[in-house]
Amino acid sequence: MARRRSLLLAGIAGFVAAACTLLSPPDPRLCSAAQNVSQAMALADTAIAADEQGDLARAQGLATQSRTLGELAHATLQQMPDAEQAKPGWQALLGAYAHVGQAANSLLPAYSGSHGTGREQYEIASRFMADARAALPAMCFELPADIETPGPT
Repeated sequence: MARRRSLLLAGIAGFVAAACTLLSPPDPRLCSAAQNVSQAMALADTAIAADEQGDLARAQGLATQSRTLGELAHATLQQMPDAEQAKPGWQALLGAYAHVGQAANSLLPAYSGSHGTGREQYEIASRFMADARAALPAMCFELPADIETPGPT
């Protein structure tokens, strides 16, 4: 009887701990950074496609926008407490930021030596984003409805 009671109490404690984890939202700064990296990736992907189609002006404009959003995400990540920075979601977003930044940089004149590496860097960033999506709630990656990736002009 005592064993059943201790198992029941352990089960209830486990359930309460799991429920608290599910119900406690992540730090809003982390979700903000995730959204900014997601937007930076969408812009970088479109920029790389424009570059591959020979539209260098459009590629450079989109790459610049991608870099701006990436830097905003990085600044937000750096404001997080050390305990949060040690977590897998934060680490994955930092990796995605770094590689999407390199992807965007490869399209800019100041980084002409890395031109042509954008697609490879983007793919690495995508793997980091997959890790971030696994570590963070889906709500952190939901982009506002009014955000659109610019289409061809």
